[in-house]
Amino acid sequence: YKRQVSTQSTGSFLVTVKNPSGGKVDTEIKDNHDGTYTVVYVPKDVGAHHVTVALGTATFFNKEVAVRPAANYKYTLGGKGLKGGNVGEALEITLSALDQSGAHAHDLEADDFSVQLEGPAPTKATVKKVGDGSFSATYTATAPGAYKATIYACGAAALSGHAIQIDAEPSYSYTLSGAGLKGGVVGFDTDAVFYIHVKDAKKQPIGTLSPEDFSVHLSGPQKVTGHVAKKGEGEYEVRYRPTQIGDYNLDISVKGKPITKAIPVHFGEGADPTKCTAEGQALTRTVIGSNSQFRIIAKNSKGEPKKNGGDPFVVTIHGPNGTTIPFEFQDNEDGTYIVQFHPKEKGNHKIEVTLGGHHISGSPFTSVSGG
Repeated sequence: YKRQVSTQSTGSFLVTVKNPSGGKVDTEIKDNHDGTYTVVYVPKDVGAHHVTVALGTATFFNKEVAVRPAANYKYTLGGKGLKGGNVGEALEITLSALDQSGAHAHDLEADDFSVQLEGPAPTKATVKKVGDGSFSATYTATAPGAYKATIYACGAAALSGHAIQIDAEPSYSYTLSGAGLKGGVVGFDTDAVFYIHVKDAKKQPIGTLSPEDFSVHLSGPQKVTGHVAKKGEGEYEVRYRPTQIGDYNLDISVKGKPITKAIPVHFGEGADPTKCTAEGQALTRTVIGSNSQFRIIAKNSKGEPKKNGGDPFVVTIHGPNGTTIPFEFQDNEDGTYIVQFHPKEKGNHKIEVTLGGHHISGSPFTSVSGG
C-alpha cells in the first residue's frame, strides 16, 4: 500500500504499521519534495493492519486497513496511461478486478489500490472507483521522460509482476505560415517556402525540437521531401521544390505523428528570369510624390508569356541616398505583376527585379525622379 500525507513541517515522521498479530511491518518513507511524503509497506498477512502516522508527539493518522489475499482476485490493466502521453495531459490507467468465481469484485474499494510513479519529476496518481470491480488511476506528468509505474493491490506489489514503462512527451502546439502552403511554380531555381511555429503548453516559443524531428513529404505527380532548417526559437523553415506541374498533397509530421491533415497544394508553370521583362514609364522617369508604377511580365523558358501567377519575384527600390523605398506588389494571377511606389526625392532611383536570385531582363533599372 502507499499512503500520502501533506505537511509543511521539516520534522521527522514516525510511521508504524502492525499486522493482525501485533508485529511490526517494515515501512519506507520517501520525500516527494513537493510537500508530500510517500509511505510504502508490503503486508505479508491477511487481515486488519493498524497504521499510525505521527509528527513529533502528535499522531494525526490512526486507522485500521483491511488486507485481503491478493490471490483471490484477477486483475486486468488498460488505458492510455500505460503507454504514456503528453506533459500536462491527464492520463488514465484502468483496472478491473474479478473474484475467484469470475464476478466483479464488489467488495474492493479505491483505498485497496495505489499507483506509484517514479521518473524525471514527482508524479501523483489518484485512484477512483468507477463501478463494482472497476477502478481508474489518473496522473499528469509535468516533465518529459521515462517513468516507472508500480501498481499495488491488496498488499501485492506490481500486479503485472514488473515495472511498466511510461513515456511522457512534451506538449507542443503548431502553427503554419507562408506562401508554400498553397503551392508555387515549377521553374528556374524557385523553392516553395513555409514556416512551422512551435509553442509549449504555456504558449511560449520553444526550440527543443531538432530539424530531424520533422518530416515533410509531397505526394502527387512526383514525390518530394522537404528540407527543414531551424531559423529561430520555435521557428522552422521548410523548403521544397517539385519539378512537375500538377496537384499535390503536403504531409507534415513530428516524430512520426501528423500535426495537421494533408494540405492540398498546386504547382503551375514557372518563369525563367532570363526571359521575363518589365515595362512602364516608372522604370525610367518619375515625378516626386506621384503614384509611379511598372509591370512585370513573367515568361517561360521558351519566352512565352505565362497565364498563371505565383512566381516569387523579389523587388527592391533604393532612392538617391541608398534608402529603401516602400512599394506595393500585386499578383494579377495571369502572369503579370504590378509594382507601385511613391518617390520622395529628386535623383536616380535603382530598381532591381529578381527571381530565384537572378535578375530579369533589363534589371537593374535606373529611374530618374524630378519635380
